[in-house]
Amino acid sequence: SYLTEDRPEMRFAVREIARLMSTPCEVGMTWLKRHGRFLIDQPRAVQTFKRQAPSSYFTAYHDSDHAGCIRTRHSTTCVALCYGTHLIKFVSATQVPIALSPGESEWYAKVRAASIVRGAASMAKDLWHSLSCHLRGDSTSADGIGNRRGTGKIRHIHTPTLWLQGHIAEKRIVQGHVATADNPADLGTKHLTAAEMRHHMSTLGF
Repeated sequence: SYLTEDRPEMRFAVREIARLMSTPCEVGMTWLKRHGRFLIDQPRAVQTFKRQAPSSYFTAYHDSDHAGCIRTRHSTTCVALCYGTHLIKFVSATQVPIALSPGESEWYAKVRAASIVRGAASMAKDLWHSLSCHLRGDSTSADGIGNRRGTGKIRHIHTPTLWLQGHIAEKRIVQGHVATADNPADLGTKHLTAAEMRHHMSTLGF
C-alpha cells in the first residue's frame, strides 16, 4: 500500500488484493504471489517532472470499470489529476452506489473527477493562481448526462451527483473526450497488458 502512492500501475492490483485481507483465501494468496513476481521484474518506477510552460488549467482524466467486482458487482473509479504533463494525484476506488449501466458508472467516475479537480483549483486559488477545471473521459454517454439537466431517461441515477450538470452548464467545469487507448485512467480500473501499461505510464511522466 505504501508503494502505490508512487506507483500508479500498482494501484488497481493492490486494491483488489486488499479486498481479501479480512477473509484470506487461496485466491488472494495467488494474486499476492503474482504481484510479488511483478515487483521482482519491475522493482522501481521513476517519475520525471520535465520543465514545462505554466498551464492555465488542471486536467482530470477519469474512467470506470462497470460491475468489475464479480462478488459485489460494484464498479471501480479511477481519476488521474494532471497539471500540464505532471501527474499530481492518482485515485483508484470502489464506487459506493451500485451502477445499473456502464453509462451510469462512467458518470459517477466523472463526478468523482470533478470533485478532485475542483479541490485542486480551490487550493491553487489560495496560492493566488486561478486555474480552470477540465475533465477528460472516454464515455460519450457520461458526456451526454453532463450536457443535459436532470435525470432524463436514466431514472435510477444517484440524484445528489447531478450538481455537476450545473457546473458544466455554467462553464465552471469543461468536459472533453479522450480516446480509450490514450486514457491514463485505465491504469486504475482494470488489468492491462505490459504494452498498455507502459503507454499510460509514459503519458503520466514515468
